[in-house]
Parts: sequence; structure tokens; C-alpha cells
Amino acid sequence: MNEKPLFSIIIPVSNAKKTIKRTLLSVLNQTYRNYEVLVVNDGSTDSSAKILASFAHHPQVTVMNNPNTSISAARNCGLEQARGEYVLFLEADDCLKDNFLMIFKNNLEAWPAESVDLMVGNFTDYRIGHISKAGLFSNEDIPYILGELEMSDNIVYLHNKCYRRQILSDLNLRFMEGVSMSGALLFNLRFFSSVSHFLVATGSADRDEIAPASLPRRQVLPTRLKEGKPFPMALCDSVLYKNHGNFLDYSFKASFNAFWRWIARS
Repeated sequence: MNEKPLFSIIIPVSNAKKTIKRTLLSVLNQTYRNYEVLVVNDGSTDSSAKILASFAHHPQVTVMNNPNTSISAARNCGLEQARGEYVLFLEADDCLKDNFLMIFKNNLEAWPAESVDLMVGNFTDYRIGHISKAGLFSNEDIPYILGELEMSDNIVYLHNKCYRRQILSDLNLRFMEGVSMSGALLFNLRFFSSVSHFLVATGSADRDEIAPASLPRRQVLPTRLKEGKPFPMALCDSVLYKNHGNFLDYSFKASFNAFWRWIARS
């Protein structure tokens, strides 16, 4: 496709033969059509590569092969090729509702497009809470929104967020490779620390619903918050400072500290 897409959808695939066809069909069935799909085969040893080859002829689909390293490396591979104004990340077992992209697009049109650096969509997944407020927020609202995202379990998720690609390029922001835990959390916090305005979307930007009886929703209790508060800063210090010192700049740590001050006051 020659037209610059509004959305670039990046999907890493590693031995996902049971789900990837359903995932891609749900993406290609979107009611909003101005998007590209970047599928990264991350060293699959099952029939995933064959399934991906059957979609390679589609004008909106680009299939790439990446050595079997990590999901972070596969996402980074997709980011290098993305052309859309906004970037979304999916998993190889996601199945989107057909209005998934339309919800993001309609919310964009409700605000000046140049002011929206990040869009966050709500969930209908019963394991995850809703963000209580929707609308356009500025960077001074970040501590509040980070708290909302954490309390509703939204903060670690990628698939309900839509990132302005220009900011990713300006920051040269990529997923940390070699970090097995909290890679998405660190990516999200770093991005949040660099936005001017972000939008919490009205409506639910979601995959298929998960029945409440099958997967219990996490409960956040005050005692767990008190017990858990030291851990993120320990992660910040031991993982980021020790192994990736150049990654952690002042603005990131300021947002991180503000977030935990917000939790302490709650």
C-alpha cells in the first residue's frame, strides 16, 4: 500500500500456529481500513511461518523474519519498518472486535489530532478494571493517570494503547531486550514521561471478552500496595541503573517518583 497509514499494527509471532490465523483475520476484518500490519516471525519452529506466508500477498500485511531472540526484539524489528502515524502492539493470540481501530480513529477526530501523543482505550476484559475518567489530559496529569492505570491493571498492557510514532522516533524508544519482566511497563512509563497530551478514549478498545468465571480478576488491596511499594524502585535502581544506565533519564524517574507519591497519598 502506498498511502501513509494512520495505524501500524505490530504482531510478534513465536510458535503460534493455533491462534495467528484467527488473529490476522480479526485485524483484516476491521471496519476502519487505513492501517498496515507488520507481522514478525520470531524463529517459529511450528507451522506459523507457513500460515504467515498465506497472508503475505495481502496489500496491508508485511511479513518479516527475525532470529529467535525475544518478543522485545521482534517488536523492535516491527518498529523499524512502521510507517503509520500511530503504532499499536498486539499478541499472536489476540482477537479484535471489528470496531477496535474505529474507536481509536473516532476518538482522534474528537480532538485536534496534533495534540494527541498517546491514546489509551478502556477494557471489557473482566480481569481488568476500567479507567474512571475519559478525555484529553496534559503531562501534569500523568501521576493521576498512572495511578488509575495501575489500580485498574491497565498500565502493563500494550494492546489497548496507541502510540504516536514520531515520539518513538524522536526518543529512539525501543523495548529493552534481555529484560524478561516488566518490559512493557518500562516502555509505557518511558513514553508517558515524554508526552504533552494523551487521550483516555471513550468506548472500549478491546479484544474478545473473557468470561468472568474462567479468569479471576486481580484485586488490589491496601496491604498489597504497602508491601509492593518498594519493589518498583528496586527494579528501577537494580535493573535500569545497573544494566541500562543511559536509558533512565530525569523525566522518567520524576514520573516514576510522582506515581508512587500518588499511591502513598491514596
